[in-house]
Parts: sequence; C-alpha cells; structure tokens
Amino acid sequence: MIKSRTRNTVNNTAMGIIQQIIILLMSFAYRTVFLMFLSKEYLGLNGLFTNVLSILSLADLGIGATIVYRLYKPIEENDIEKVSALMRFYRNAYRCIALAIMIIGLALIPVIKFLINKDTVIPTDINLQLIYVLFLSQTASTYLFSYKQSYINANQELYKNQVFSVVSNIFVNLARFLVLFLTKDYTWTLIVSIMATVLSNAVYYLYITKKYNKFMNLPTRLSKEEKREIYKDTFGGFCHQISRKIVSGTDNILITAFLVGGLAISGIYSNYSMIILAVWGLFNAFVRALFSSVGNAYVTKTSDEMFVLFKKLQFVNLWLNGFVTVGLFTLLNPFIKVWLGDGFLFEPEVVVILALSSYVSLSTAMCEVMINACGLFMKDKLRAVIEVILNLTISIALLKVIGVAGIFVGTVISGALTYFWRCPWLVYTNVFHRKQTGYYLTMAAAFAATAGICAGLYFLFRLMPSNVGYLVLQFVIVAIVPNVIFFALSYRSKESEFFRNMASGIVKKVFRKRKTVD
Repeated sequence: MIKSRTRNTVNNTAMGIIQQIIILLMSFAYRTVFLMFLSKEYLGLNGLFTNVLSILSLADLGIGATIVYRLYKPIEENDIEKVSALMRFYRNAYRCIALAIMIIGLALIPVIKFLINKDTVIPTDINLQLIYVLFLSQTASTYLFSYKQSYINANQELYKNQVFSVVSNIFVNLARFLVLFLTKDYTWTLIVSIMATVLSNAVYYLYITKKYNKFMNLPTRLSKEEKREIYKDTFGGFCHQISRKIVSGTDNILITAFLVGGLAISGIYSNYSMIILAVWGLFNAFVRALFSSVGNAYVTKTSDEMFVLFKKLQFVNLWLNGFVTVGLFTLLNPFIKVWLGDGFLFEPEVVVILALSSYVSLSTAMCEVMINACGLFMKDKLRAVIEVILNLTISIALLKVIGVAGIFVGTVISGALTYFWRCPWLVYTNVFHRKQTGYYLTMAAAFAATAGICAGLYFLFRLMPSNVGYLVLQFVIVAIVPNVIFFALSYRSKESEFFRNMASGIVKKVFRKRKTVD
C-alpha cells in the first residue's frame, strides 16, 4: 500500500511548493483588492477573530496528531479493520469537538467587545457579534469534514490534500473577489467566503469517502484499552496544541486589547503575518511531506539509521531556515513599502525581531517532525505549558514598555528558553540515544553564517532607492548570495555530498531518458 518514502516525499514536497505559491499569489491579489475598498481596521478584525478561533480550536485536544501517528503501522501492514476502527473513532471525536466549539464559542459572545481597546475606532457598518458568529461557524464546520484528510496524510499522499487546497483556495478567492467588487461590503464578503469554503470541504469529503470506502465504513471499533491509550497520548498532544495555538494565536488579541488604535496596528501586522506565514508555508511544504515518511521509517529502521536520516534532514532544515531568515530580514519592509506604501510599515527593529522569531521557530522543525512522527509528544507536555506561561507573561510585560515589538520579543525569549533546547534533547535521548553536543555546534555555526549574511545585505540594500526595479534586484540578490555562501560553507560535509550526488544522479537519469527517446 505504501509507495517508496523518497518518491512520496518528492511528490508531497513538489505539490506543497506549488500549493503555497498559488495560495500566496491569491492572498496578495485578494489583500490588494481588499485594501482598495476597505480600510486596515477590517484587516485587524480578520486577524483578531482568526486568533480567537484558533485558540478555541484547542478543543480538538491534539487528537489529530495522535490518530495520524497510530495510523502509520496499520496502513503499513494493510490492516483494514484497524484503520477503519481508528477512522470511526476519529469521526465521532471530531463531531463532539465541532459541537463543543460552537457551545463554548457562543458562550463567549458577551466577552468579544472587551478584546478591542475601548479607545479604538470600530467601522460603523460592523456588527462584532455577527462577524464573530460567522467566523465561529466556519471553524466548527471544518471538523465535520476535515478528519478524513488525516488518512491521506498517514498514507503518504499529502499531495492529494494539497491539490484540493489549491482548487479550494482559488474557488473561495474568486467568490469573495466577486462579492467584494460588487458590494464593497465586508460582512457579505465574509458570508460568501464561508459558504464557498464549506462547499469545497464537503465536496472533498465525499471524494475521500468514495475513493477509500473500504477503510471508512467497516463496523469495527477500538477496544477500551486502545481508547485509553489514545486518551493518554492525546493529553500530550493537547499540551502541544496549547503551546502552539496560544503562542502563535494571541498576537492580534494582545495588540487589539492593549494598544490604542489596535485594530489599525493589527491590520498592519496582518500583512507582515501573511507574508511570513506564506514563506513558512513554502518551508513547511518540505516539512509536512516528511511526517508520514519519518513515521513509516520509525517502525522499520534502527536508531542509527534514524540518526543518519535526521542529519540529512537537519542539513536541509538549517539551509532553508537561513535562506528564509535572510529573505524576511532584508525584504519585508522594502516589499511592503513598494506594495502598500509607508503607512503600512513597522519600524526596522520590529522587523529584526520578527525575523529572529522566525529563525528560532523554524530551527527545530526537524526535531518536531521526529517528536510527532515517533509519538514522543506525551513526553514533552510540561515544556509546552511552561512556554505558554513564559510567552504571555513576557509579551504582556514588554508590550507595555516597548509597544508592539514586545509581543514578538516575548515569543523569541519563551522559545529560546523552552523548545529550542528541549526538542533536540528529547529526540537525541529517546530516538538516537546520543549526546547532542554536535547538534548545538552545528546550530551555532548556521546562526553565525545567517546573521553575517543578513547584516551584509541589510547595509547593501540601504544604499538602494525604493522602487520596483531595485526591489526585483534585491530579490535576485537574496535568491543567489545566501545559497552560494551556504553551499561554499557546507561543501565538505557528508550531507552536502549526499545531496550533490543525489542531484547528479537525477540529472544523469533525465539525460539518459532523453537519449533513449531520441
């Protein structure tokens, strides 16, 4: 049933990159049209309610990661009954979760007005409660349709979900483009966007049901012992959900609640956030493609073989992370200035902190792949709780002193004190059974190289005027210079040699096929 891990990883990565590029282009197009008809305060509302509902999504308790982890082995062994039992359990759990989100969400309606600073001006045509209920309905509905996509992920066919995501994104954006252009009304645009999203999710749900019917409808059920094990693992996943959702999902809430003019500031931040998340999406296209492959490898390979695999993946992780950080640090403000103008810019020091926060977050991506794919999240539940406490405490304290930058400083500090060291320790101790000294030396060298490139390009770009032509030149420089330097610095490493040989083999194979055809 399982195709080769390498082939699936390549398919998933390639489709993931295409997916993120299309979604990014659609997001830029929609954001540009949105700001032609509506103000930055409306963007702030989008960011605020997206954050609120992402925290409400904690109701899934991390059960999704637990189920996907448990699907690897029965799929590998073609155990149809066990797969069907897990999917049935998953379906029932998500129905309860959707109901819980609606009930808790509706109970919070009276609190919504307190999430916006009293001195902030709210657009006169906005009904906060109605907008919130619309966002709430969309979030709850996703749990009725999305659970079956987990089987696709566990079966190493993530690219199918990615194709659906592209088609759905284009369909939803075209629908709201049309409504926004015709009505210039935020509420109607939101209503149509939600309807289009629900419709596309329902269509894909029916497709998966028909395509994989034998894995979905057998009357088999999990034993009480198996359910207890899932509940136990779910608690560890829940702690990770708390950490991830609260750390990443409270930025806009803190901005709108504590800063005067918070909706406008949140609207400005939403543009930076959109770009950062889009770039992360490209990065994560590679990371997500590895989850099922690493999970499958964990049940078939030794710890030494897993360590060799990790070293190769970490090499790519550090290279991509450095490239992403250089791009964000040097291009965020120049791009937004050309795109939207000076009125949508943060100060340079805020951009520095955003880039550093991104670097810290992405630096442990491969360790987190190992933690999730190998089922280690139960061992890391305390770290997640500590990270949340540190993040909120530091962010709120610094917010009152240095403004919006304080939120992102809090994220950097809390991450550096928790997952930055804890994730590699967990993986090296439980999967590789080795000390992690070499890991930290490699991390330090990679960070030093990235920081040096950032500083050099920053001072170079300060000499350039702000216009489209020079912006294109800056993109070209960022695309070439960091990669050339990283290539030169890592040339003698075993991992670099492995990927050079792999690339050379692919090129030779392509040329042989062409000669055969000719």
